[in-house]
Amino acid sequence: MSRVHVAEVGTDLVQDMARVFEPFGGGKKVLQGRDEVVVKINAVESKPHCYTPPDFVEALVRYLIREGARRVYVMDNCTQGNFTRLVFHATGITRAARRAGARVVFLDEGPEERICLPPADATAPGAIPYDQQEIGLPRIIVDKLIRNRSSITYINVPKFKTHCMTTVTLGIKNQWGLVAQKDRIADHNHLLPRKLVDILECLRPDFTLIDAREATQHGHYPSQRLLDRVLVPYGLIIGGDDVVSVDAVACHLMGFPWPKVEHIRLAHERSLGTADLDQIEVIGDLERHRRELSWELLPIFPKDVDVHKGEELCCKEGCASNVMACLQVFSLDFQGRGGFSIVMGKGWDPHRLEKLQERVMVVGKCAVEEVGERLRSTRAPDSLAFSNGCNNLTETITCLAKWMKISPHRMMAVHPLRSGLLLLQAKSRGSTASIPPLWVR
Repeated sequence: MSRVHVAEVGTDLVQDMARVFEPFGGGKKVLQGRDEVVVKINAVESKPHCYTPPDFVEALVRYLIREGARRVYVMDNCTQGNFTRLVFHATGITRAARRAGARVVFLDEGPEERICLPPADATAPGAIPYDQQEIGLPRIIVDKLIRNRSSITYINVPKFKTHCMTTVTLGIKNQWGLVAQKDRIADHNHLLPRKLVDILECLRPDFTLIDAREATQHGHYPSQRLLDRVLVPYGLIIGGDDVVSVDAVACHLMGFPWPKVEHIRLAHERSLGTADLDQIEVIGDLERHRRELSWELLPIFPKDVDVHKGEELCCKEGCASNVMACLQVFSLDFQGRGGFSIVMGKGWDPHRLEKLQERVMVVGKCAVEEVGERLRSTRAPDSLAFSNGCNNLTETITCLAKWMKISPHRMMAVHPLRSGLLLLQAKSRGSTASIPPLWVR
């Protein structure tokens, strides 16, 4: 049977780590004599409660070094619209990791390589053709986790969060941060769950460790104005050597049946791990800690922004959810103004377009292709904005910041001068991060 440890947190995080690893033979057994460890955290953004906390990172690094690791790499590649060096600095992850003796790696800096995802099998679960079969990965990931996989221990360290696109963002979804930012745009739609599982076929963690001291519900990117409704205390660490099992147990703790989470179901059906709770030995009191959370965004959005979705298709994994999450945060946390319409998805009756406000933001490949030219013919260029591709978050942020009258400087987690210096350092080291302009007109 697969095994997952659900451990309550005590007063010493390093000792808590030791207890989580104990049923698996301890850290030395997990390392298996390998002295290099890749620790992939969740540093999607610097907003509070979005990322793996620095004290958790520091405790894990200290524990791994104590158990025999000689080189520990702490790494991630943040979301579009930001760059990882800034996120690590603003959150304190850089300082914590280095203080513990780790090397920090910003995956959006340095060379990349292309890899092919597993070829489509028409009989496989979820086998729908991609627009993009290749993806870009940082060369360090290809070198360490593909070419030299047997000599590296890979530990996956997500945070305990729901997600408005994929229900949860745990171990399997955390690996999306290994993909180059520009390659996250294609197929960030109804195909995303399958793509996450195809990546899992290429990259399998040795151990998954979830910081579940608290959960974030109603999406993964919480408004600071809604924290009293979004944060749920758990006081746990969840660990195991089968990422599919760990995710299934974490889903149960959040109140979600794992078969309803498509990427977990697909991973189980492809025999990439075990999600059936009857086939998982859970160490710890699972039912006592179970809650009923919600992954959907709270219905609090600016009243002067009207959103129109195509009748045929509008993917929650692509256009819909990220736009709505940004709208919510920009209006509540930055007092952004509205006064425009948003069009997304496909399947449009032309008469619906007559009801739009003067300014229109067209989001996503489907809407751009179907109604883009028609809107160009009826509106002035400065009253139209386009976010191309599936979930082009940088273009979405750029438009919303401009039209909602939010200076990008207000959204920076640290002083603009410090942000600028960090950006220069990132660019000098080959940053491929996709970020909005620092100034909007």
